Amino acid sequence: MADVEVIPANQLTIDQHVDRIRNAFDRARSAIFDLVETIKTAHDQLGRDVFQSELAERLGMSPSTLSRWLQIGNSSFLIAQQTRLPSTFSSLYDLTRLEKIYIDQYGPAEAERRLVKLLEDGKVTPTSEQTDIQALLKSIDDRLKKKAKKEREQRVISLAGREEIPTSSKVSLTDLLDQGAVFRTFVAVPPRELLSQWGDDGVLAMDIADQFPAANLRAPSMSEVVTCFISVSANQVQAGLKMLEAFGFTYRDMFVSKGGGDGLTLIKSEAIILRGERGIGKTPSMTTIASDKLDDLLSFAEVAGAGPHLLLFETTERTVWTCLINH
Repeated sequence: MADVEVIPANQLTIDQHVDRIRNAFDRARSAIFDLVETIKTAHDQLGRDVFQSELAERLGMSPSTLSRWLQIGNSSFLIAQQTRLPSTFSSLYDLTRLEKIYIDQYGPAEAERRLVKLLEDGKVTPTSEQTDIQALLKSIDDRLKKKAKKEREQRVISLAGREEIPTSSKVSLTDLLDQGAVFRTFVAVPPRELLSQWGDDGVLAMDIADQFPAANLRAPSMSEVVTCFISVSANQVQAGLKMLEAFGFTYRDMFVSKGGGDGLTLIKSEAIILRGERGIGKTPSMTTIASDKLDDLLSFAEVAGAGPHLLLFETTERTVWTCLINH
């Protein structure tokens, strides 16, 4: 006679534990989406300003975190497919980022088809962890970067007969693109509202590049380096770095105000200048900008970088600069 396993009255079988844990996951997922719905309702009824200020403060949440919850609630795909998705906030938010990339690249209908295919292929499941979603994001980002690099190479080839067109006037981005103008030194002084918009965690460098294709104004960097300086405050450095990437430059270093003493000082609203390059340049022989004032920055950039020169989002009377005034 086969042995019979005796289970004590106060213990459960492994199958029962599995069922209980799965049921708990389902309840957790339901609770997450209940929270998402209540946050979306609050935004719709209170309006954006109250939502990001008073409501965030009273809940003890940062406005950016509250906005991420809202992005989950605004995703019709996530709401419709919630029973097939992970039950953690971080994974759901990363799925909204994935959805945004797909929409930007393929449009809403094709984006939904691709997202559903991820579910059908088992690449996204209720047990997917944040690392799984982030691996998908990285794979797609690498593929898009490779595609963008190939497109840029094709543009460089087509630039063989293209002239560097210096124009010391105030023009729009459309004007410069229509002219076929290219520049070797860029200085950008983005306004506060643009930094706030582009600094949002949900905005990627590729979003900025699509909205503001300044990368198309770069001269070829095969024989001579192309340089970009971006003036921001220390608390907006993330937006500045995304702008460098969106404009097609690699971050090299930054200029900061030199404080006294031997210690390290926390900086928040102090001005910094980010420097990026396209191509391989030499270590700068000049390492000091007189001040964070625009004229001193332009004076430095004229010596440190080759012409033609482009100033973005600001104006100057210095005749060697073309001023791109719209954004």
